[in-house]
Amino acid sequence: MLPIHKNQENPLLEFAKIPGVTYDDNRLPKRELKESLLKEQGYLCAYCMSRIGENSMKVEHWAPQNPDTDEGELSSEEKEKRRLLSIDYKNMLAVCKGDERSRPQEQHCDTKKGNETILYNPSNPNDYNKLKIRYLHSGRIESSDEEFNKEIENKLNLNCQKLISNRANIIQKIFQSLNMLKNNASSRRIDSILKNWNSQDSNGKLKEYAGVAIYFLTKRRNIKF
Repeated sequence: MLPIHKNQENPLLEFAKIPGVTYDDNRLPKRELKESLLKEQGYLCAYCMSRIGENSMKVEHWAPQNPDTDEGELSSEEKEKRRLLSIDYKNMLAVCKGDERSRPQEQHCDTKKGNETILYNPSNPNDYNKLKIRYLHSGRIESSDEEFNKEIENKLNLNCQKLISNRANIIQKIFQSLNMLKNNASSRRIDSILKNWNSQDSNGKLKEYAGVAIYFLTKRRNIKF
């Protein structure tokens, strides 16, 4: 996962002022909303960091509109709170479709999570450092936060075989490039590679699984120098 910096310009701001409007209202500028989310995330899924675009993404509400913990009839105050949450731009993330047509054990990200809640939001600055993410050479993703690690495994399924394999390929390429440098792997050279992975291209896109490469490059730089 990568930290997500929310755009200051909220495409839903004016619509949020309309009494009673919800996320399902057809007046909401869904295309502009998707475009804004994609740009701030470098066209990567907020969870697995796979490539997404307007036609290959979903808008996820980090705090679910209808959480699985709902019990009984909601009060009018709770209904209004849910309505406002459904159109709160800060509560929205662009995510992949999570292999939604595959078997349940192969689904991941929001498709797997559904209406369940998770501890941390990668677009909340107060949450990001709590993720405590690390990547293994095998391609697995883990968190030293025990509860969040369980959510990575069970709610987001970020260690399904497809994602492990994709991350492992990135890791292999990073170490191949570092091995080619050998004694020339100066801090300046590694910083240059890091900058490339941290930067969006001319179309505003980050490289797929950029967070994996950044993790290992930063670790290598800190150990070597």
